[in-house]
Amino acid sequence: MEKRFSEMTKEELEQALIKFKEGAMKKHQAGFFSEAAILEQKFYTAKSYLMNPEDFYPETAYTVIGYEQPFKITYLNGIMAWGVFKDQEEEVAFPISRLQAVE
Repeated sequence: MEKRFSEMTKEELEQALIKFKEGAMKKHQAGFFSEAAILEQKFYTAKSYLMNPEDFYPETAYTVIGYEQPFKITYLNGIMAWGVFKDQEEEVAFPISRLQAVE
């Protein structure tokens, strides 16, 4: 049975990142886009455990990797940032590793 990301050491998480990134590239090249997307999501979730959630601030706008519109954080729950996109009301969540500061 595999460990949870929250139970892994930094080295184990870094190995998992490599595995997920390589797996996603192979699945994408083979045309298995759904499976590639799942591995990419696992990559971002694992990567979030190497980051500090305290570096992300509610009521601040960020760019979400793979999306065009700014994303404003409402609140954080562990490694997940909950918030809304500009001009939308529905709240969604992303792993903090998918967020980048708006420049």
